[in-house]
Amino acid sequence: MHTPSTTILIGKRLDCVNAPVFKRLLAARIRNGQHTLLIDLTQTDYLGIPGLRMLLEMQAYAHSNGGELVLTGLQPGVQQVFSRTNALKTFSHHPSPLDGVDSAPFRC
Repeated sequence: MHTPSTTILIGKRLDCVNAPVFKRLLAARIRNGQHTLLIDLTQTDYLGIPGLRMLLEMQAYAHSNGGELVLTGLQPGVQQVFSRTNALKTFSHHPSPLDGVDSAPFRC
C-alpha cells in the first residue's frame, strides 16, 4: 500500500446529492498528483448506491494513476453496503483513520 497523501473526511451521508461533489474533489486530487487518498468514513452512517459507484470509479481512476483509495472507519451501515455488494475486496481498508497518516483531514 502507498502512504496516503491526503485524508478526505466524508460526512454523515454519501449519496446522490453529494457523490458528484466528492467525485470532482477526488478526481482533482488524483489528477494533481495525490494518487493515494485515505477516505475517512468514521462519521458516515449512510452510503447510497451513487456513493458506492463513485468510490469504485475513483478507485479505478486512482489505480490507473498508480495509486489507490484507502477506506477507514467503516460504520456498521456502510460496512453492510460493502458486504452485500462484495465491493470491499476492491479497497484497502483499516479500522482507524490514524493508521499511518500524518496529514490533517480535508473536510467537505
